[in-house]
Amino acid sequence: MLAGMGCGGYPPMIFARLRADGCPCSPSDLRHMAENWRMSQRILTVVSATVDPEREADLVAGFHNLLTAPVPDGLMRTQLLRNPTGGWQIQTLWRDREALDKMRTGSEPPAAPQLFGSVGAEPSLQIFEVMVDHVTPSK
Repeated sequence: MLAGMGCGGYPPMIFARLRADGCPCSPSDLRHMAENWRMSQRILTVVSATVDPEREADLVAGFHNLLTAPVPDGLMRTQLLRNPTGGWQIQTLWRDREALDKMRTGSEPPAAPQLFGSVGAEPSLQIFEVMVDHVTPSK
């Protein structure tokens, strides 16, 4: 059995259904597997803000500048996104919750909120657990 996975490799939220269908896992096995799965689960952070149009070029330049510096351990992907109404987001995919927590408690402040603040924007943060992930292979 893979670490953090349970009966047949399914994530913890599926365990109750599997148990009802005859999975031999005990309740304590299920709790342990759920805790392991949660710690190894990928995390997506979304930092959002509205940026004054006159400061958008500074934001993009600042993001490019961030990409030239070493990235924190566990950062897998980061993207700067803009919607048509002037809203901006920095979405960052983390290897697991431990990597995110380590970055957040480090000596440097988190880069995304700091970047938005540097262009006069008030950022908000949302944290998501990646429940299902699919990447289409390139052809």
